[in-house]
Amino acid sequence: MAIDFNEVMAKQTDEQLVTILTTKRSDYIEAALNSAQLEMDRRQISPEQIEEIKKEQKIVQEKVNVKNKSLESIPKGKIRRLLIYSISILFINITLSIVQPTGTTTNLQGQVVSSAGVKQALITTLIVTITAFGFILGLILSLFPYKELSYKKKYLGASLISILALQLFYLLMEVKYLVGIYG
Repeated sequence: MAIDFNEVMAKQTDEQLVTILTTKRSDYIEAALNSAQLEMDRRQISPEQIEEIKKEQKIVQEKVNVKNKSLESIPKGKIRRLLIYSISILFINITLSIVQPTGTTTNLQGQVVSSAGVKQALITTLIVTITAFGFILGLILSLFPYKELSYKKKYLGASLISILALQLFYLLMEVKYLVGIYG
């Protein structure tokens, strides 16, 4: 089945024809390029119009490049560092939770809980609750505009920062508690 390039090129806009004959020239076979040139000649597109279209396309391309550059501006190393910090603080928190001297206590329902139960609850809070709450907080924080980044790009960073902040807060509370006991 032969393609009628004259018909195809007749459906293109002036901007598309200029693009075909300039920046995308290597993407087309000679017959398509000849049809595009014939269509431009038929429409009597002047060299001044061609230059104006090229300028507009250049401006659009520069905007796309700036946007792509800003999306790539979040270094992967930054996310990796946040993850390492968060895991390190989680490890410290779990260690402090394990060594905390606790006796029997009562839970919110008035039941007596052993020190092993308290430690298990602390570890569950550190691993599950703080992480889940951090991702929820990251969800909310990533809704705010920041450096024209997409929501997807902001979500992981905002979540990791939230988790890190929550773990640091928990660590400070543990240190204060231990200082109160041993101080």
